[in-house]
Amino acid sequence: MRRVPERKNAPHNKLNKQEKQKDQEHQINQTKQINMSVGKRDLEFKFADDADMHQLRVIDRSDGSVIRKIPSDEALRIIAFLKEKMQAALETNEQSGEQRESLNTSA
Repeated sequence: MRRVPERKNAPHNKLNKQEKQKDQEHQINQTKQINMSVGKRDLEFKFADDADMHQLRVIDRSDGSVIRKIPSDEALRIIAFLKEKMQAALETNEQSGEQRESLNTSA
């Protein structure tokens, strides 16, 4: 049985090139849209004292409104609350340790 060599399908290859070109054009257009939308926004960093960390704020340039906060205000409140409770627990633990030491030295 004689084997016939496979021929490259020229129209198929041409179609792939056209598809690739369309895909590249689509990606370029999407990138342009993203750049345009980012161009309408400002980034602002704010230090949240209670949580002892920075917060990123995305601001709309046209009206100055805050679009998004990262982390959110709620997350910052939770972090601040947890830090406060952890600090209180550490202080209580340190005081308990000091009281135990004073009891051990007086005995």
